[in-house]
Amino acid sequence: MRSFVYLTILLATTVLAQNPTTSIASPSNSSVWGNAFDYWIQAPTGWDLTRSQLYGSSANSTKVIPVNGKNSPLIIDTQRSALVIIDMQNFFLHPAVQASSVGRDVVPATLNMIDAFRANGMKVLWTNWGLDEFDLRTMPPAFLRGFGNTPETTFGSQMGVINGTDWGRKLMRGSFNAQPWGPLHDQQVQGVNQGTDLYFNKNRLSGLWGAQTPLGLYLQENDITTLFFGGVNADQCVFGTMIDAYFKGYDVIYVEDIAATTSPLFATQMVVFNIGGDGWTANSTSIVPALK
Repeated sequence: MRSFVYLTILLATTVLAQNPTTSIASPSNSSVWGNAFDYWIQAPTGWDLTRSQLYGSSANSTKVIPVNGKNSPLIIDTQRSALVIIDMQNFFLHPAVQASSVGRDVVPATLNMIDAFRANGMKVLWTNWGLDEFDLRTMPPAFLRGFGNTPETTFGSQMGVINGTDWGRKLMRGSFNAQPWGPLHDQQVQGVNQGTDLYFNKNRLSGLWGAQTPLGLYLQENDITTLFFGGVNADQCVFGTMIDAYFKGYDVIYVEDIAATTSPLFATQMVVFNIGGDGWTANSTSIVPALK
């Protein structure tokens, strides 16, 4: 598949020198956004994100997904779409350390999305804080201050034993506090073992910051183009990863009812407003039935 894609792009370069859209056939009353390297087709009835003339999408791999607002629906290719779940970890969700239930409240809808994506052969990409010693040595002071009241309580500090469980060092790889919370952990372990899911550590709010990250490398090497996002906190790590995905050219869909934040309401409103312009917002209650 990758050799086919590279050959298509190579052949397209001569056409692009003349007119960047002449090689893209589109239905009447529709518009092509982009060129032969990367494009969407906008029709009066919605947006085609499959890039079918570049990747060779088939009818069996396409789904029509309702989204919020007038730019609905989307046509996606399940072979190049994935669900990105951000930071649904004990540190942020467990009631022993997090009194607010907002993150836990979106877990049932998240589990429904996971099942629907797996049933369609779409990858579930768990993207969580997971630091190592090198990360601690190179962590900027601004981030250290954001995760501790003192230098002794920031990243890598011992969280101790809570309710009989050793929570380990704060947001370090392999620690209990860095594991997905409750039923999400069971699903993550099962999915990784069965090959339906992948797990990526991150060392900044965004899972796609900088030149390259483990998540970014996977997306690039597997020709993933369309990303659905959920997790916590919506206005911080979720938004940070989404906006970097947008900057890097991915299609971004923010799934409102599988994301949450402890920040004030206006923070969520900012996310919805901005991603509604940079991509789309949607709800699992519409997406899950569309994937059946």
